[in-house]
Amino acid sequence: MMIDIDEASFYPHDTQRKYGYAPSGCKAVWKGYGPRDGHRVTIIMAVDINVGCIAKWSFVGNTNKCMFLLFLQLFLFPQIRGQRRCIIMDNVSAHYGPGVDTLFAMYGH
Repeated sequence: MMIDIDEASFYPHDTQRKYGYAPSGCKAVWKGYGPRDGHRVTIIMAVDINVGCIAKWSFVGNTNKCMFLLFLQLFLFPQIRGQRRCIIMDNVSAHYGPGVDTLFAMYGH
C-alpha cells in the first residue's frame, strides 16, 4: 500500500550521440554536452510496489511546488481516489510546505 514519488530531469540534446577524437591507438576524449539552452524536460512518476507506475507526468521546465501540486491534483490523487496510501517522497523542497500538507489532508492521506 505504499507509493513512491520521484522526479528526474534532463536536456533532450544530451541524449544525442556525441563524437570524440583520438589518434590511432589512444583513448578518445569527449568534450561534454555543450551549452544548455534551458529546454529541460522533467518527469514525475508515482510507483506502487505491487502495481507499478500509477501516475506519471512530463513537462518542459523544472520541478517546483506549483508543478508538484498540479501533479498530485491532476494525476496521482484521481488514480488513488478512495484508497488510503502511504506516500513516500524525498527531501526536494517542492515536496514540503503548507500547500502540500493541505492537499494531502484534503484527499485523506
